[in-house]
Amino acid sequence: MSTLRILGEFGLIAHLERFAGDGGPDVLLGMGDDAAAFRGDASLCWLATCDAQIEGVHFLMHRSEPKTLGQRIAAVNLSDIAAMGGMPRYAFLALRVHQEMRLSWIDALYQGLQSELSREGAVILGGNTARTGDGVSVDLFLLGQVAQEEMLLRSAVKPGDKLCVTGTLGDSRAGLFLLEHAELPVSPEARAYCQQRHHKPTARVAVGRFLSTSGRVRACIDISDGLVQDAGHLARRSAVTLRIDTDRLPLHDATREAAAHAGEAALQWALTGGEDYELLFSVPAGDAEDIAAQCLAQTGVPVTIVGEAVTGTPDVVLTGTCAPTLSQKGFDHLQGGEMGGDV
Repeated sequence: MSTLRILGEFGLIAHLERFAGDGGPDVLLGMGDDAAAFRGDASLCWLATCDAQIEGVHFLMHRSEPKTLGQRIAAVNLSDIAAMGGMPRYAFLALRVHQEMRLSWIDALYQGLQSELSREGAVILGGNTARTGDGVSVDLFLLGQVAQEEMLLRSAVKPGDKLCVTGTLGDSRAGLFLLEHAELPVSPEARAYCQQRHHKPTARVAVGRFLSTSGRVRACIDISDGLVQDAGHLARRSAVTLRIDTDRLPLHDATREAAAHAGEAALQWALTGGEDYELLFSVPAGDAEDIAAQCLAQTGVPVTIVGEAVTGTPDVVLTGTCAPTLSQKGFDHLQGGEMGGDV
């Protein structure tokens, strides 16, 4: 009999797809993308996503300020809407706490959540509270909207497309490592940057909107489980081989410094670290440079061309002078990883 440890997070998601109904003609996307999509009015469709943050799995109470935790929970969900090119709208929160939880902690959590959501035009409309015997869990359900013709999918990569990423990669993994190793003599600036990127990731909502309205970007996914893992989702959904040039991956100086002191490879963190919540997207080769330049000009977020899609079996192939052999491809929540995935 198979167990979840053997099956793994993504095996479980594939297994659960058989229980999902088609929902009729109003459902445009079910399981398998960053968010589900269903028809709204004549011009916009709805996007729906949810994510859980569980004490002891995703965060440690003694290490997490409640306001920052609220901001983080919002960003994780906002990132899914961003990857679809959508506009965040309405949020619902399921909160499980114990009876001795201080009200001030709850207030700060909601303040952080509200500040991050409102910055992107979303509001909290309701949710649920329940008592738990041990540990806190916070589940956020978020609705967004996007025009159907602008929606970015995981399944639209074409051979010949260039692969691009926003921002820098591996920063969150560096921040987590530094939180676990306070003794490392990393500069205060590098430590602050990496830990900020871990605790308070930025959802690239404005970038997602730019990409979706450009009319030239084909496919997109947010990098939550690691670049290689999430690129694998694009490869499988689009039935292409993705080649990633490891020499071109954008690495921040602070992450390089942290890795050097840790005796780790910053490149490995960038490839498999996860929780960066940057966007990985594909664009026709002739448009890639222009899209990158326009994105920087309009949103202030840099874009780096890191690879290409080619005809072949669904796979991710690493190239470059320092391309490593990967012992793991990214987070798998049920096989001992750090993160959960989108169901």
